[in-house]
Amino acid sequence: MVRSEGRYAVVHWKKVGRSPVYADVELFDDLDEATEMYEAMSEPFYCGGSCRNAGGRHRLVKLVLP
Repeated sequence: MVRSEGRYAVVHWKKVGRSPVYADVELFDDLDEATEMYEAMSEPFYCGGSCRNAGGRHRLVKLVLP
């Protein structure tokens, strides 16, 4: 799922039960807002504890747009 618009993407790789891994992506125009979201997602219990490596399933990406 992709939400919003912008050149900065916060990607959360999700896996529920036996389902395949899928990406949940939120886009931001502002790097500071994207960084805030990424840092919040990197907290150990943001995902209800399912992301055991605190940030191991999260990425902050700058997209290169034409």
